[in-house]
Amino acid sequence: VALSLARRRAGTRRIAWMLDDVVGSALDGPFDVVLDRGCLHCLPRDAWPAYAATLTRVTKPGSTLVIKAHVAEQ
Repeated sequence: VALSLARRRAGTRRIAWMLDDVVGSALDGPFDVVLDRGCLHCLPRDAWPAYAATLTRVTKPGSTLVIKAHVAEQ
């Protein structure tokens, strides 16, 4: 549902929308930009190394990672 809504809102912009599991990713890279909107902070700490390994594999030096995280106090 979220991807369908994002595609509609993007209009004619050239954006590759993908659904994947960051700790067991099947994606190939490299990607110039990765947007994490509410993923990392929901993962258990023992999954963080797999998260980091995936991002390292699918990005290249100079890529941009944007993380939108929530803090328990907010």
